[in-house]
Amino acid sequence: MTSRTAVGVTWMIAWRIVTRGLGLISTLILARLLVPADFGLVAFAASFAAAVDSLSELGLQAALVRQSDNDASLYDTAFTMQAIRGLVTGAVVALIAWGASALLGDPRLLPILLVLAAVAAAAGLENIAVVRFQRELRFDMEFRLLFVPRVLQFIMATGAAVLLRSYWAMVIGIVAGRIVRLIMTYLIQPHRPRLTLARWRDLAGFSFWSWVSSLAYMIWNRCDAFVLGPALGMGQLGIFMLSMEIGLLPTSELVDPAARALYAGVAAAQHRGTDPVGLALPLMAALMMLVVPVGLGISATSGYLVAGLLGPTWLVGAPVIAIFAMLTVITPIPFICATVLNAAGHVRDSFWAVAGAALVRVGAVFAVAGYHRLDLAAMAICVVVVVEAVLFVVQLRRHGQLDWREIVPGVFRTSAACGVVAALLWLSGLGWQRVDMSSVEALLIGGSIGLACIIACIGLQMAFWALAGRPRGPEATLSGIALDFAVRMQQRAGVT
Repeated sequence: MTSRTAVGVTWMIAWRIVTRGLGLISTLILARLLVPADFGLVAFAASFAAAVDSLSELGLQAALVRQSDNDASLYDTAFTMQAIRGLVTGAVVALIAWGASALLGDPRLLPILLVLAAVAAAAGLENIAVVRFQRELRFDMEFRLLFVPRVLQFIMATGAAVLLRSYWAMVIGIVAGRIVRLIMTYLIQPHRPRLTLARWRDLAGFSFWSWVSSLAYMIWNRCDAFVLGPALGMGQLGIFMLSMEIGLLPTSELVDPAARALYAGVAAAQHRGTDPVGLALPLMAALMMLVVPVGLGISATSGYLVAGLLGPTWLVGAPVIAIFAMLTVITPIPFICATVLNAAGHVRDSFWAVAGAALVRVGAVFAVAGYHRLDLAAMAICVVVVVEAVLFVVQLRRHGQLDWREIVPGVFRTSAACGVVAALLWLSGLGWQRVDMSSVEALLIGGSIGLACIIACIGLQMAFWALAGRPRGPEATLSGIALDFAVRMQQRAGVT
């Protein structure tokens, strides 16, 4: 089970890496062709539509993964509930679009929101039976379902940007990706859903807490745009949102997909009698070993990233990228805690943790918005993430013992290795510098520094581990998984 889950994590991370590569190329093109206000406009519209979408989020896929029953009627009921939800969401976005556009005094918002309303309605018609791939830990199929729409979204968005030089390029990309995903759900999954609500009681309990959790997550993820937008203006908001997205790449491209795959693995392990709480700490330590070096590399080379990818218009975003990238020290904790709690069915406890953190985040962002400083807003959000981690640990401890002693040595080795590399980068003047050079030069130098940083961190940690006598810890866990994965791939190649 561990091996199959590790393969699933690999597929999900591979999807993120490949699609993020496309995303970075697209960002480079769009940042050169569009202005920050265009990014802010679409970011606000997308945040608004996502906020409404979260109001009706039922967590149906997560509920189906947890269910031991695999009957077709369960999928038909979930599809019907999903279709109703999509129609309601689309209608609400369309109805509120006029008011939102008038509130901000920007008529361009109205047509964008109407298009996103249609996208929300169409999303409800996806074949929900594709969740069977997660239940069966067949993440290679999940990879295809995610990868193909993203490629088309990239092609359409960049092509439209070249032709139109308008924010509509990003909207066109969103629509294209959603339509292709809708079609693919029926091409790769033979089940054809029917309209019925016969099994709604089997989904209602889990779905209710998933729904209220989605509201809390909506506030957590989207409050920045709503609070900072009116205070900073669309131009500064665009810089902040894009810089935050780049800074959080290790979290969005490594931690999040890993947690997505681990959810199915933890649920399957629980069905087999394994205590899910006992899995939490080793998973946290392993993820930290993987993502903290990447976060350090991005933080140290933030100036190079801005100069190479975005251009001089975005220079004030470099400190924001540097601050958010270092959040990888903390983000594995709430992600893994939420994964274990939800997979074990403790969705209510997960809700209380994220709800408390969301309220703190709203207050913190409001408190710093008036200062009109992007770096201060970033630091405030980082403090709130620490609060979120504490709240999740408190909730997880209610369902089992957490022996922190088993991961402290491994986490210390990770921290020591990254601390040494960070000090060397700072003292040598290679990291956290304002960069004034050509795009190609900045990418080559920054990429070299970032890659060397990651290799040095992991290599130094493995050296510390060897000097300690190779005890149990994240190094042993990841080495064992890597070896097992290599054996499985070799066996599969031999069979082929």
